[in-house]
Amino acid sequence: LDKILKRYRMDGSKRGAIPMQVDCHLDKSQCAESKDDKARMQNVPYASASPGKAYWTAVKNILKYLRRTKDMFLVYGGNSDAELQVKCYCDAGFETDRDDTKSQTGYVFTLNGGAVTAKEAVWIRKFVDELGVVPSNNYPIEMNCDNTAAISMVKEPGFMKGARHFQRKFHYVREFVETGEIEMVMLVEC
Repeated sequence: LDKILKRYRMDGSKRGAIPMQVDCHLDKSQCAESKDDKARMQNVPYASASPGKAYWTAVKNILKYLRRTKDMFLVYGGNSDAELQVKCYCDAGFETDRDDTKSQTGYVFTLNGGAVTAKEAVWIRKFVDELGVVPSNNYPIEMNCDNTAAISMVKEPGFMKGARHFQRKFHYVREFVETGEIEMVMLVEC
């Protein structure tokens, strides 16, 4: 991190309190258009093909936040009743992508309340079991979701006849719900 901060002259920057501004929305219309903008952005790291100033500002905010938190670490609770318990939280938005109105979804897995990854619930569970530091986790992984249709499709195989055309990988969660490894739980929004 120190090398990255130094390379992009962020090692003396203010330290950011949050990694991304709440009202930050990045889309294709914010890409560099003029020759001056493109020349200025040539030495800037980016993930998209032609980022603009808004993208670099977002990257700088992330770097400031990482600079502030580089000496911090996650602490997992010592609740003996929930020792190494894996949970999942997911959310989806209908047509939320501003560029092409595609729907988006996201999820995060927690271990005793601390975020650990955004993938692989079953793998995490098996990993925790193989550590051998706690008795085997015989509970289902709690997958919290605020979408009643998604929960119904997973819990009730005959719920939607149109779902039969989904690719095999989309039936993955349904299989683990059937075997009791994952439990879908309705998460009420605040």
